[in-house]
Amino acid sequence: MFEKRYTREELAKMLKLSVRTLEKWKERSYGPPFYRMGKSVYYPHDELMTWLEQKKAQRSGDPSV
Repeated sequence: MFEKRYTREELAKMLKLSVRTLEKWKERSYGPPFYRMGKSVYYPHDELMTWLEQKKAQRSGDPSV
């Protein structure tokens, strides 16, 4: 079974960001975890959700993160 994953374009639309922003994040080792298959970049759903939760906790000042 394959887990749910998003392309760069799908993720940009979902997060209301430009594809270029995701590219810059990747260059700076910031942003959600991704993997490559050939020339394509994918963002695994579970890892994306974990990353988003961590960012949310950091913004709220949660000391457990």
